Formats: sequence, structure tokens, C-alpha cells
Amino acid sequence: EDYVVALAAAQNTNRVVSGGLDAKVVLWDVTKARACAKLEPGRGESEARSIYALACDASANVVMVGCTGGSLRMWDTRTRGMVGWSETSAFVGHGDTVRCLALDTQALLCLSGSSDRTLRMWDVGTRRCIAAAAPHRDSVWALQADETLTHAYTGGRDGRVCVTDMHTQSARTITKEDRAIRAIAVEAAGTRVWTATDD
Repeated sequence: EDYVVALAAAQNTNRVVSGGLDAKVVLWDVTKARACAKLEPGRGESEARSIYALACDASANVVMVGCTGGSLRMWDTRTRGMVGWSETSAFVGHGDTVRCLALDTQALLCLSGSSDRTLRMWDVGTRRCIAAAAPHRDSVWALQADETLTHAYTGGRDGRVCVTDMHTQSARTITKEDRAIRAIAVEAAGTRVWTATDD
């Protein structure tokens, strides 16, 4: 048992997913205030699998899990089975901790931001990286995207807020803060961007 550092809420249900440094992912029913499913690592895996990011689809059927070591995993809560927990079936591409995630509305595509400075788009069905960009000079710590994951707004340890077009992998800096960006929120039209920093 350790700190919870990531949460994801399902839009169409009363479910929330939590994950943390103990490498456990828990699916919660908030109306009953209890856990309805739990995923725990195998023996000896907990240190290498601390969880720093989560994203889920609107019903919390598909949960993406971002871990230390550049590890990205998928949990299908309907079958209670983890896809990608073993090294042979993981989403491979990041070189460091996965810090932020976003899923499209149909859970077909996933965006991940990492301490390796990259932003990657994944085909969830094949577990293949289909696009990559490096919008920051340091770790990518915060991410919000439109519903189709075409435009990704990111905040980083470098204090920059960037928008990346994932079709062209081109990025531009929107603003620069004096401190690292921990969280980001973007209005639907993309006209306003809110950030949370270290100060």
C-alpha cells in the first residue's frame, strides 16, 4: 500500500480508476464507495511498475496505465485481464516514465507523454506507435487532447505549454511559465488554457 498518484473518471458511469506507487490499479464504484475490480502485479514486479498516469474510456471498460521505465499497459476491466503486463506484449516506445495519458472516445487511439520528452500516439488494437513528437525540452508532465486526439495540449517540466498536431507531428509553444507545468485544462474550443505549476 502506497500513495495514489493517478486518477481517471469514466464519463458515462459512476466509476473512477486509481493507481499509484504500489503498482495497483483499482476500479471504484463511487455510488457504492467500494472497489469493484483490482489489478495487482505479479510477484517481484511492483518496483518496476509504479503507476504515474491513467486514462479510461467513457464506461471504464478500457483503462490505459502509464508506468515507470517507459511502460504503457492496457487493462480490459470487462475481462479483468491485463494486456501488456508482460514485457513481450507491452506498448513499447518510451524510454522513461509515462507521466500522462489520453484516450479517444472509442478507445481506439491513445496519446502518452513521458519523461523522455516525447508524445506518442498509439493504435490500441495493435499496440503500435503510429506517431511521435518531441514538443518539450524536458519531461512531458501534463496532457489534454481533443476527442479525436488530433491536437494535443501538453505541459512540461520545462515550463512550456505546447500544442501538437499529431497528424503532422508539428508543435508550437503557446506560452512559457517560470515553473514546471503539473496539470493542464483546455476549454472545448481551445481558446483558453489553464495550468497548474509548482509554485
